[in-house]
Amino acid sequence: MSNSRRDSSRAFLLLTALDCVAIGIAKIVGTRAEQTPLDPLTTHVEPVVFRPTTDDLLSGGRGWINTAAPIRLSDLRGKIVLLDFWTYCCINCHHILPDLAYLEEKYKNEIVVIGVHTGKFEAEKDTDNIRKKVREYQIKHPVINDADQVLWKRFGAMYWPTVVLIDARGQMVDRLFGEGHRKKLDAEIGNLIRKQKKFIDDKPLKFELETDKKPHDGILQAPGKVSADPKGNRLFISDTGHNRILVTDLEGKGLATIGNGDAGFKDGSYDQTMFNRPQGTCLVGDTLYVADTENHAIRAIDLKTERVSTASGTGSQTNAKPPAAEAKQTGLSSPW
Repeated sequence: MSNSRRDSSRAFLLLTALDCVAIGIAKIVGTRAEQTPLDPLTTHVEPVVFRPTTDDLLSGGRGWINTAAPIRLSDLRGKIVLLDFWTYCCINCHHILPDLAYLEEKYKNEIVVIGVHTGKFEAEKDTDNIRKKVREYQIKHPVINDADQVLWKRFGAMYWPTVVLIDARGQMVDRLFGEGHRKKLDAEIGNLIRKQKKFIDDKPLKFELETDKKPHDGILQAPGKVSADPKGNRLFISDTGHNRILVTDLEGKGLATIGNGDAGFKDGSYDQTMFNRPQGTCLVGDTLYVADTENHAIRAIDLKTERVSTASGTGSQTNAKPPAAEAKQTGLSSPW
């Protein structure tokens, strides 16, 4: 074997070994987290140092969304703060949004969630692109564009998503990688509220939300998929951001709207049905099947009776591969 081929083989074996180590670490530190790109900012993470008098730990971003002005950590003193490190092309980051919404509602006077969007690809580093996704995903907390990975490095994030918990005095108390931490965060926040009652500021904060602004992009909001039915002269459009399916003719004239537009999981008539970010569709006879992505289900639309039912999925995400079972009892994970 030539020296060059021998060196290539050794390099391949070394990279394979490193990949195995990285996978093992990912399984230890968190569930279903996406590993970061290997660049100087993410491979040399400095220790996180927190001091009660430090006011600029949220500085370093390229812009803010869902707030009229930049936010300093000192502005949030007395609040328990959750930093959510995410990027909009990460499906695991999408999965924890319901957890954050749950915690925001349960502890709406005690906690503030700050989304820290640390883009992986160039397009994800553009503030206007992030703004569109914030509106599309109905995110109702401030988001900072951490395009240069300043906060990512400062808080020691290593995976998407990463959640950092900061107490009412501005001290970091936990850092969690991956998804599936709702119960743990719920317990930790409740415990902090009890222990730090005298430090808690329970006056609600209001922010200038993108979802409160009048949309400028017509009747569709981030449409995901389109299916054509040439024989029936129909188009089926997944109006993903509006949680509904639109039926038009091949020239775009509206024929029907399926779903009331609210995010939820409910079967019934067209005006009662609720989807959660529907994507792909498939027409079989008079039934239109829909991948109801964030409901982790497949919905069946009977176009004759104008009724919607659930064909597969339970409405809850299943991470582990489920055993063979009836479709309605089989859990799914983000069907697309």
